[in-house]
Amino acid sequence: NVRIGKHISLEIDATSKDAAQKKVEESCKKLLANPIMEFFEIILGE
Repeated sequence: NVRIGKHISLEIDATSKDAAQKKVEESCKKLLANPIMEFFEIILGE
C-alpha cells in the first residue's frame, strides 16, 4: 500500500464551526483538490 499526498493547513476567520466548515469545503473544491482524482478530509480545531 503506497500513499502520496499533500497536507495543507488553513487558518480561517469564521463566526462558527459550521461557517468555517463551509468556507474550507468551498476552498478545497474550487482551489485545493481535484475531486476527480483526489479526496480531502477536513479536521476543525479550536
